[in-house]
Amino acid sequence: MLATDLFAFNSSLGATIEEKVTASLNELRSVLDPDNRYSLYGFKRQPQTFPDVVLRSSVLNITRQIHMGIELKGRYVLAKEREPSFRYKVTPAACSPWTGNRNITPPEAITHYPIKRDMISDRPERDMGGNFERFARTNAMNNYIKLLFDENLAGIPLWAWQRFLALFTESRTVDDVRRGLDALADKVAPAAPSAETQALVLEKFSEIGEIIADDT
Repeated sequence: MLATDLFAFNSSLGATIEEKVTASLNELRSVLDPDNRYSLYGFKRQPQTFPDVVLRSSVLNITRQIHMGIELKGRYVLAKEREPSFRYKVTPAACSPWTGNRNITPPEAITHYPIKRDMISDRPERDMGGNFERFARTNAMNNYIKLLFDENLAGIPLWAWQRFLALFTESRTVDDVRRGLDALADKVAPAAPSAETQALVLEKFSEIGEIIADDT
């Protein structure tokens, strides 16, 4: 995989997580349902539909076709957006003071476990671009994100990987990339030693030079 394609890997990773979670839940049926009360049900993944995983009956004419659903949310650390990008669009109650205009029009005639073509998102009067009530606005994950980006991947902090990869986009010129690399280098470079420390180092190097000269 090309390094510049790593940003787009989140979709494949998300699909893999959904598949693995579904398989794991089915493998744990003896733990989750020790009395076999739901033996006619199995966990099924439904891509691009809400929710991501449902506990669905294998019998078509059963009264309750779907018993429960699970919506999965993940955080891809190398995404172009440094902040978590998932958003709340389910209910106006999830909106916070950061949203501003909180007037929202809910969808009509919605039932549990809608199909893919059903319109299930609330529509805000403001911010129709889809960013209303973005979770990052709450600052609830700030500490988690900082700890996460400080972790190392192949000996390099994740925040450095993310910023390095973000430099290489189609809209950036060679000069843009060079300036970005210089700025990144300045950020990771250790702080310059004090004048006293520099003088002491120079003195020690001078002593080492004199010892080498006398020995020769």
